[in-house]
Amino acid sequence: MVDGNDAFTTTRRGALKTGALGLGGLTSAIALGGTEAASAAALPSMDTVAALAGVSGGSYFLQLDGIPGDSVDERHLAWIDVESYSWGASNSSAVSGSGWSSSKASISNLNLSTQFGSASPLLFLRTMNGKHVSTAVLQGMTGGDTPRKFLELELKDVAVISYQSSASEGPPFESLSLAFAIIKYTLFLQSATGGVGETISATWNVRTGTGSAT
Repeated sequence: MVDGNDAFTTTRRGALKTGALGLGGLTSAIALGGTEAASAAALPSMDTVAALAGVSGGSYFLQLDGIPGDSVDERHLAWIDVESYSWGASNSSAVSGSGWSSSKASISNLNLSTQFGSASPLLFLRTMNGKHVSTAVLQGMTGGDTPRKFLELELKDVAVISYQSSASEGPPFESLSLAFAIIKYTLFLQSATGGVGETISATWNVRTGTGSAT
């Protein structure tokens, strides 16, 4: 996978910014770089203007098929606790004298910082033996007394291509990188009244260079 220069990065403090910008970046890659025209995503109604309310203080969790983690969150039991993540998309389109030049979209790996735990030896092993994971899911939950899911990245045909573990004081922390064949990026909107709103999704197939948005 080719890393984009403008990768979108999120942490527990920066989720609001990335949640808004990340979808735009991926839809741009789909619209400009694909060989198949993407269907236009429906714009959220005025009832969903509070889409990312409550993201501050949120939490992130990773599920990898066959690799249980240590999360005790009731909605993410045995998932892997995630401290931060980054990924991104870029497009080489440029304006020339005759108009827009031909373009190529690229997407970076999903890079994560995770807590040291029971998943650690298996993450190391998957990095070494190259065995793929069928599905990986990263979910972002809002903070507060009633957390709700606001973000989901669903990856298909996933490889753990990098694993690092380090420590100074306190428990070790880890960094890993996931390559993938297909990504589905979904934002779950909250209605202005605090209920469940609309959903916006964009899917990209890295192998075929095609995608769609709903």
